[in-house]
Amino acid sequence: MKVGVARTRITPPWDVPLGGTGLPWARVSDHLSATALVLAEADDKALAALASVDVEAADTSLLHAVQQAMAPLSLPVYVGVTGSPRSPNLLRVDPHYFQHVARQVATAIVLARRSVRAASLRVGSATLAG
Repeated sequence: MKVGVARTRITPPWDVPLGGTGLPWARVSDHLSATALVLAEADDKALAALASVDVEAADTSLLHAVQQAMAPLSLPVYVGVTGSPRSPNLLRVDPHYFQHVARQVATAIVLARRSVRAASLRVGSATLAG
């Protein structure tokens, strides 16, 4: 198996409201990102892409926009939302920022696809007292 990983920034412009408060941010303590993991077979055929996006909320329209931005690269894409109430809610932001996020997620996937390398999967376990 082979794996590729990449990350892009999706920190919004200052005027994009944050999910929990509805107010724009005053300062950036941690940049928001889109992180992608691409799984591939030994012959480099990509199997799937997993993406994690630092936003408060999104729906399937984000997945469709990412797939459109990735064309003609075709592979199954799974997108998870991993933000907090202090990150933008993509259900309530302006379309320009929404499209920016979709393009950045697609870019992370493309970069992860380009960085695919041999990987091994290891599993461990432990028993904790109490």
